[in-house]
Amino acid sequence: NQLEEKSAEAAKAIEENKKLKAEHDTLNNSAKDKQIDQTNAILKKDYAAKVREVNQLQETIKSLREELDTVKSAAAASAPARGSSVGIGAAASVASARSRASPSPAPPTDAIM
Repeated sequence: NQLEEKSAEAAKAIEENKKLKAEHDTLNNSAKDKQIDQTNAILKKDYAAKVREVNQLQETIKSLREELDTVKSAAAASAPARGSSVGIGAAASVASARSRASPSPAPPTDAIM
């Protein structure tokens, strides 16, 4: 009779242990899912910032190419027949002064995800 009682208690304890383990696993998985979601949110923000940075750099490159074309055109128009480099230097100075005087372009806005 005592053996049956102890066996029944042990069976109850085993069942309770299984329930507690299942509850622990559920809570643990939920915490892991929350951490993954937080990490994903951070990564999305970082990605969006990098995309904005790349877009801004592309705009800067475009602007610099346009400035270079302006300098080349001014140099070609002002260069003496002998091809002296004085005209190129003057045109570069003018274009450089213009670029410093003008504000940098606003970064483009792209909708991310």
